[in-house]
Amino acid sequence: MKLLWPMHLRTLNWQTLRPLTTFLIVVFAGVGETTTCRGDQAGLPAVAWPSSPIEVTVAFTAPVPPAIAATLVGQPISYHELKSDIRPAARSSAPQRSLRIAGVCQADDGKTLILATDPHPRLARYQIQLPSRDARQCLLEYDLSGVELHWNSADDPERDPSWDGWLPELDLDVGRAATAGSAQHDRLWSLLSRNGQLTLSTMVRVPEQATAFVLESDLPILEATFGEQTHDEPQPPDPTERYRVEFDVAADNGWLFLMVVLETGGGHQPPTLRARFRRADQETLEPVRRERLTLPWAPIEREGQASVSEFPIPRLQGGDPDRGATVFASEQARCAQCHVYRGRGHAIGPDLDRTAAQGPESIYRSITAPSESIEPEYLPYSVATRDGRVFVGLIRAEGPTAIRLTDSNATSILIDRSEIEQLRPSMNSIMPVGLAASLGEDQIRDLIAYLCLDGDSAVQSPIPRQQPPNPSSHDLEKGTSR
Repeated sequence: MKLLWPMHLRTLNWQTLRPLTTFLIVVFAGVGETTTCRGDQAGLPAVAWPSSPIEVTVAFTAPVPPAIAATLVGQPISYHELKSDIRPAARSSAPQRSLRIAGVCQADDGKTLILATDPHPRLARYQIQLPSRDARQCLLEYDLSGVELHWNSADDPERDPSWDGWLPELDLDVGRAATAGSAQHDRLWSLLSRNGQLTLSTMVRVPEQATAFVLESDLPILEATFGEQTHDEPQPPDPTERYRVEFDVAADNGWLFLMVVLETGGGHQPPTLRARFRRADQETLEPVRRERLTLPWAPIEREGQASVSEFPIPRLQGGDPDRGATVFASEQARCAQCHVYRGRGHAIGPDLDRTAAQGPESIYRSITAPSESIEPEYLPYSVATRDGRVFVGLIRAEGPTAIRLTDSNATSILIDRSEIEQLRPSMNSIMPVGLAASLGEDQIRDLIAYLCLDGDSAVQSPIPRQQPPNPSSHDLEKGTSR
């Protein structure tokens, strides 16, 4: 699976715009709900979608003045936990956390806004609050459901996509209706009349009692992969001139990766694609709806992961917090290299001031199996650059044109967004594995005793609190050259 970086990040000039004015706008929620604020309008949003883990695209029906676009720079995007991964409209009442808009770029003569953001950390409902003149709030909402698309011309199918983007569903008719008014999608529907290849990629949640997954299209299906099954021989059309591919599935498959390659052109306009499940208890096929689709790069929690509770937990009481403070700051443990505790250390990983309330066993679990439970904003990413290098670490938006990546050695570099070829989440923490065994039971007891101190204790780590280093031209050079 290869996720190509959106072309517009390579070709458009980014700019950090100053907030100048507030505005009032009617907002279409990209997941099917509408929030309306009445007053002066600067064009209606047609649709919004996450175009990469660190980017959101908003298509408007009319150009947006730069001063209005500028009000979004620096604003938070809050997110709400989904009550179920197959019910995207359901959410908790209060936002969990937020990510930040670091920059805004305008395309399509101002009708498209491209927001550079921090990473989207989980399957959730995301909200952007847009200010208005009468102090009311307008909400722009979206989630990580949908399908990633790439279209290539038949003349040069191996080059960067001639078009890449997003649709809410696999059904092309539904996608055409849902994206009406988007200048970027208008180009897609025009391109599909030309000779080329259209690749659709998504993660599909298999329903209970499903026995088959069926794809049908009036376009030739050149290749289709679903989970571990692949059909790579073009199938002849049936008597109704439709092409069909069917996969056997099991109800316990969970999330499966789907990739479909269609041959475009040949007079099929507008082209169609249908995706449906067959259940054991139903005679008719069931359409695959948006709530069962998630973008390929979205962070999906793994199921059936081995738990540290399967391993014995040693005696954790009786440690010395003074010795533990030394362990915390030591080169062997390197805790202070990435964590802040009691005002000391480096603010790269989670702040450890809440650890006392978690108790010794929970702290031991976090040390022994750091990937078992990763806080959303500290999910690592694998970043592949256009010149062939690969980095793994925590990433944050660094202005509108770059990201800052911090690896397991607390080394921080800047990577220009235009140099990113592939970006996907890693479910493995950058915290080193095997630390408990390396330190031994005595030092682990001392470290846990230190991390479980109450707020009145005078014991402190000898390492002062520090922030990650500021960007520099040296960092930028390291991130974008061999």
